[in-house]
Amino acid sequence: MTDYSELKRLAAAANTVAPNWKMHALNQAGFAHAAKPHTVLALIAENEALRKSLKGLIHISDATDWEQHTCGEIARARSLLAAALDKEVPRD
Repeated sequence: MTDYSELKRLAAAANTVAPNWKMHALNQAGFAHAAKPHTVLALIAENEALRKSLKGLIHISDATDWEQHTCGEIARARSLLAAALDKEVPRD
């Protein structure tokens, strides 16, 4: 995973109300300079790979009924994974 902390800082600055138009323009320009297409594509690819992994874990959980053997720890993790995917994952 790449460190996107500087991009995050610049995005936050660009997304806030600056005290004057000059500062706002500088914040916007800083973010625009940092948000190169290759950076945005890397973020999208990383997000897609993580979502694919989460879906795989949920599929394994469904197939093996892990929740019944772990005192609820897997069930809680599964709920978090499903929430991260922004959808409800049906159980049998």
